[in-house]
Amino acid sequence: MSNVHLSPTISSVQETGHGERRGLDGLSLFICYVQNRHTSLAILKQCALHLQATMNTNHSSPRLDVPGAGLPWIELQVARGIFRVNLAMASRPKSAKSIVCEQKSILIAAESVSPHRLSQQVLIKRLPGLEDSSRYWSVLMTLSHLAIVNQAVRTAIDGLLRNEVPRMPASTASVKPQVGVGLEAMREFIDSCNHLVSLHVSDDDLRTRQKYPHPWFGPLDARGWYFFAGFHMRLHRKHILEILKRLPGDDEPSTKMS
Repeated sequence: MSNVHLSPTISSVQETGHGERRGLDGLSLFICYVQNRHTSLAILKQCALHLQATMNTNHSSPRLDVPGAGLPWIELQVARGIFRVNLAMASRPKSAKSIVCEQKSILIAAESVSPHRLSQQVLIKRLPGLEDSSRYWSVLMTLSHLAIVNQAVRTAIDGLLRNEVPRMPASTASVKPQVGVGLEAMREFIDSCNHLVSLHVSDDDLRTRQKYPHPWFGPLDARGWYFFAGFHMRLHRKHILEILKRLPGDDEPSTKMS
């Protein structure tokens, strides 16, 4: 769905093992201090700093599955069943209404807090349908992810309407957001939703002969991808609400974008 390949959930400490080496260095310094009472107190202070840095790093960088690891098998089958039942009852107007409603609800939630809270990453309990690698995001990261996916969905639909199948396979790993994304993510999300809703085609049902496979839900025509956009946004609306529940208190004014 996108050429973006980002894995924000794996810290440099986990990748290189530096956190473990820092812990060992600190332990070695402590042993040195015990064995030699004439050792400067500066060494003990350095040891304490090493250990504190290790503890802080481990606390702020939770161990998560790699991006694209998917869902547990049984949960995936349930998600597929729910998706197919709802898709069977979907139409272009209903899908467009779903996108508009989800966009409005997401923005109301995001605009209720101050900018610095929107950028804070929070570890949440995994929601049904959410990959484990997506549990440690900020609100802005989630909005960025939605913008990336919405843009990719629109590109796929445009191609299918031209009887063309995108060359790049759809991948959940390729649409993860960057860590530290800024407030521009909110504008990108708004624009991506508006771009989907403003889709102009002669076939209101969006049924196309060509299909483009989703990694979880299988081959979808343009109608299926259009329905998927709102379906996907509904999950991440719940995701954002969970993030907001776990954010610390706030006494700053909110940022509203229209």
